[in-house]
Amino acid sequence: MRMREASGIARDLAATGPDGTLAAAIVETAADRVVVTDEFGILRYANPAAVALLGYDPAAVQGTSLFDLIHPEGIEEAASALASAAASSALHAVPVELRLQARDGSARRLEATATNLVAHPQVQGIVFRCRDLSYQDVAQRRFRLMFEQSPIAQALVVPGTPGMIANAAFARLFAISRDALLTTAPEVLVHPDDRAQMLQDKARLEADDTGRYVTQRRYLRGDGEVFVGRVAAALLRDLNGRIEYLSITIEDVSAELRAAEALSVSEARARALIDNSPDIIAVLYPDGEWEASDQGTRLLGYPKGFDPPGGVLSLVHPDDVPAAAAALTDILAGTRASDTPIELRLRAADGAYRQFECVGQNLEEAAHIGGVVITARDITARKNAEARLRAAEQRFKVAFDHAPLAVSIVDLEGRIVDINSAGCAMLGRSRADLLGTLAELTVHPEDRDAAIERTTAQLGGAAAPVEFRLLSVSGQAISVLSHASLVEGSGDEPPYVITLQTDISDRKHLEAELERRATHDELTRLRNRASLDQHLEHALLRRVSSPVAAIFLDLDDFKSVNDSFGHDAGDKLLAHTADRIRENLRAGDVAARVGGDEFIVVCDVTNPEQALDVGERLRRAIEDGFHYVDQPIGVTASVGIALSKPGENAASLLRRADTATYVAKRAGKARTELAEGTPATADGTRQEPYEDETRCCEEVTHG
Repeated sequence: MRMREASGIARDLAATGPDGTLAAAIVETAADRVVVTDEFGILRYANPAAVALLGYDPAAVQGTSLFDLIHPEGIEEAASALASAAASSALHAVPVELRLQARDGSARRLEATATNLVAHPQVQGIVFRCRDLSYQDVAQRRFRLMFEQSPIAQALVVPGTPGMIANAAFARLFAISRDALLTTAPEVLVHPDDRAQMLQDKARLEADDTGRYVTQRRYLRGDGEVFVGRVAAALLRDLNGRIEYLSITIEDVSAELRAAEALSVSEARARALIDNSPDIIAVLYPDGEWEASDQGTRLLGYPKGFDPPGGVLSLVHPDDVPAAAAALTDILAGTRASDTPIELRLRAADGAYRQFECVGQNLEEAAHIGGVVITARDITARKNAEARLRAAEQRFKVAFDHAPLAVSIVDLEGRIVDINSAGCAMLGRSRADLLGTLAELTVHPEDRDAAIERTTAQLGGAAAPVEFRLLSVSGQAISVLSHASLVEGSGDEPPYVITLQTDISDRKHLEAELERRATHDELTRLRNRASLDQHLEHALLRRVSSPVAAIFLDLDDFKSVNDSFGHDAGDKLLAHTADRIRENLRAGDVAARVGGDEFIVVCDVTNPEQALDVGERLRRAIEDGFHYVDQPIGVTASVGIALSKPGENAASLLRRADTATYVAKRAGKARTELAEGTPATADGTRQEPYEDETRCCEEVTHG
């Protein structure tokens, strides 16, 4: 049975009724891949999208079995789907995954539905509607690479599975093998006293729209050691809102907490040494009197027992008096919680104002107190630090936005969270267009895998910058030097990666130009002698069973062109000759200018006749003529050819080709000679070679 052409199916569908033309057009232009087989799996039709995906010529696979194109591991599943579809009605689509072999040998994974339309008069077959999942596989492999090599302890919990998928850092943190973690429930790792709270957090997480939380709890390592971990958990759902997996990131903060605890003890001891409190503790009595601790004297500089005119409120900054009076009224009325602070500015003895955080409690009924207790903590340094932090953040923002380097912030999923103006300009895309984009998609496809691998290594501690190419919106490749750093999260802030990329395209172009100048002749743009020698040595090592030909071309009477028309004409003639040689090279041939009017072509041949054909073609191309200032100048060349002998080096081969050129010039010029054997003359006659080629080299001079 022959595969039907797309136009034939389109005509059949058009014949089915008023909507047939539309249906045919949809099939022909659909992005999904549509393949039709008979009930035995013989291919009858593939739409253009399917043909483009697999790369086959429809005529080449006419009557081919679908199973010939399926990966061996997927044949059983495809056969089952075909049988199920053949046994089902036209209203029932059978889902199946197919692994097809493309023409280039690559495997394509397809998600398909098979529908039985054998009874349909125009289709008469089983229709497979396919969607390509290959890119999804690539994305999953790249995500897996970043997950596996991340220095952060991460694990994924998939609903319905007994354990978790953990990366190497997670296994090291818990001192449990990754295989064992596959069957270990997350709550088993939590300290028994914290498990109930962990389950409550999980329940709130599943009910919360944000789907994430950050907290601290105690964990158990495999050896029984307890540590405190800061855990960030996030739920990832599919498009239907179903939970796909729970992402867990854990950081050991035990040392941090121990340091904080030690600091707290140290501060407590310090507070005990200064009247047991670093704060001003004051009592306001109902009769208007007040008293304060010695700390008030130390902080504000007033003598103990100081009673300012106008009462204690006269020390409050005028702009803060209304808020202070209102807070005191609420404290007396019992409507203000004792732990609700208010920030006030108080005037010191030197006239400067210091900032305090104040809380109050009405203890008028308490024995030995009988008033309102005010605790005022000096927060001047903190407020100044916050002001400096805000200024620093503003400076960072300005530096980020106006940095000459491309700076971007990327989350741990690889998506761009922020990017500065230089980065947008480099890629030729707007900030709004780039936000949320996978950073790897801005990398040139040919460099993408290497860039991901090296950047991941850089995040793991490698300090060396990474070099790769970005791809702008216009398709221009931009060489950059990139450095990525992992920034640990704090509080509710998750970790992120900050990248700095320097455009080194000009440097790369300069390096390429310098390399070209080192290996090529400036006038003719052909290779120079050093580059040719290197290539020829490699060619001789590579071709040990067949010869390499060195074709030496020397322009005849070149000196007369310089003498008659000037050196400018001579230079243009040399450039013209190089162009003619370049135009007549075969694939794999290499040409070089090795002297004033001397050129060499190195090529692979199988016999002397083939080498003579190449040499003659080059000689005739050179002799097609040259015009300088509309004046014709006749050009001829003498050509000498040498074929390599087993074990011969480049210097010897070139010397024999040069000798053959002298033979050609001595024999009358404008001809081609072989270095060994009986040479063929330009007019087809045969001529005996010189017996003493060395003597010939001494006697013959270049024209």
